[in-house]
Amino acid sequence: MVRFQADADLNQTIVAALLRRAPGVDFRTAELAQIRGIGDPDVLAIVAYEERILVTHDSKTMPRHFRFFESRSDLERSARVVLVLAFKREEAASGRHTAGKGGASPT
Repeated sequence: MVRFQADADLNQTIVAALLRRAPGVDFRTAELAQIRGIGDPDVLAIVAYEERILVTHDSKTMPRHFRFFESRSDLERSARVVLVLAFKREEAASGRHTAGKGGASPT
């Protein structure tokens, strides 16, 4: 069974909507996991240990921390992360949304 962990920055509407449509999904909130205020490296260690997939909006620091976390050779388990990019509805309708500062459109 796939188990998800919401990062502290994840829009709670996403979690609520997913659980409303699929109540059987194991999607734990940041509050329930008590990870609010904990640094990215520790959050990655927690989700790796608990074999969960971290769902986050953090495109600024999480990719760097994830690369470092995965590069360590002493790990018994790998962390898994899904990065959810947010953009305005107008951008989505026009197809003009960009991913981060680089300006690359997601495919």
